[in-house]
Amino acid sequence: MTEILFNKERYERSITNYGNPYRILKVFEKAKRGEEIVFAVIGGSITTMCNASKWENQYGYIIKEWFEKTFNTSVKFVNAGIGATGSLHGVHRLDRDLFCHKPDFVAVEFAVNDGGDGDTTVEIYDNLINRILNYKPEIAVLGIGMMNEAGGNCQASHLKVAKHYEMPYISYRDAAWPDVEKGILAWSTLSNDAVHPIDAGHKLTADLVTAYLEEIMSKDVNTLCDSPCEKPLVNNRLKDGKIFHAGQIEPKSYGCFTVQDIRVNEVQTGFVAEENGAPIVFEFENCQSVYLEYERSHTGVGGKGVAKVNGETFEMDSDFTGGWGTYH
Repeated sequence: MTEILFNKERYERSITNYGNPYRILKVFEKAKRGEEIVFAVIGGSITTMCNASKWENQYGYIIKEWFEKTFNTSVKFVNAGIGATGSLHGVHRLDRDLFCHKPDFVAVEFAVNDGGDGDTTVEIYDNLINRILNYKPEIAVLGIGMMNEAGGNCQASHLKVAKHYEMPYISYRDAAWPDVEKGILAWSTLSNDAVHPIDAGHKLTADLVTAYLEEIMSKDVNTLCDSPCEKPLVNNRLKDGKIFHAGQIEPKSYGCFTVQDIRVNEVQTGFVAEENGAPIVFEFENCQSVYLEYERSHTGVGGKGVAKVNGETFEMDSDFTGGWGTYH
């Protein structure tokens, strides 16, 4: 028999920022008219369904089913999760992985992968949320705060952004961690590794979110108004950020690199060097920031390299021997 994890106390703890439900209620109105809803989730490996026993048991799909049952309407579900990525990667892939589906409602899960709390975490998450909120009028956004087995996440930084935009934020961490810490709830009930929820953890996450959705259903959208979202909390320097893969961008010189099929983390091709040699060279104009994405391999074939940008040198080590897998 599966333990019942959802209860009133855990739900109340999970509401770390109630937010302004106006945009979600507008999505409800669309659903009540029988129009198709596009519900999307974006995040790391937790969102991809890692450790769920099947696709239908991931938290995002359970929320999608709630929409269908509650409103008796068609719901298109978009899973834009990529393992070992955070908000920095997320904000650059919004066009490619999210906006192309024209979502109405987006749940954002990066509280574990965004690392520690701090100014940089706030800045990058601010850029991500600001860009989603301003993608189109009345798109609804909700933040989710997952955790690792030590109860760690960076929701303190995320909440600064959530409060700025009056964005609802549901904390799985605050719902479950006090009981895990007291020994009332075993971590093994939620997860079979250091991070990723099993079916029970995914269901608890979905139950916390849908309980919030059910609570706000009684509110009259006509008594509310939208929250201003144009002005960022920190900045919006990444509002035009994009990812360019090999084959989409032409270097000034290939050096010892060639374009090869790699197929990792939604990336089909990459620039690959089999041995040391002449560098690959790119020139950028009117570019505020450049991030270089490289693969780390646990197979023992990862090399080391340096990136030289405007006279500064940055070291890169792609060797991840003994690690959990290959990632970017």
